[in-house]
Amino acid sequence: MSEEIKRLTERVTQLEASVKALQNLHHGDKQDDVEQQEKLLDDTLETLDSALTNMLEVTKKEGELRVSCKQWLSNEQWNIVNKVLKQAGFTWHSMGKNSYWS
Repeated sequence: MSEEIKRLTERVTQLEASVKALQNLHHGDKQDDVEQQEKLLDDTLETLDSALTNMLEVTKKEGELRVSCKQWLSNEQWNIVNKVLKQAGFTWHSMGKNSYWS
């Protein structure tokens, strides 16, 4: 495992407890949920290496946040992103080139 992968994995581990706490903060109306999700996503993406974050695109579609890949991610990169986003409550939707987390 490369040093970058190790460093990112350690950062993910440190944030797991905070992410779980943020997930349980608010269960109000849909707009509040999207705002909480945006805050959580911002905090979550800050934990990733900027080069990796730059490979991702965040959009709002159909009342939800979606994170998709701007370019091909290696298996290691995808696993890191998936672990971080999964901890933040996002789910992977496999749709070929149109795959995303929401």
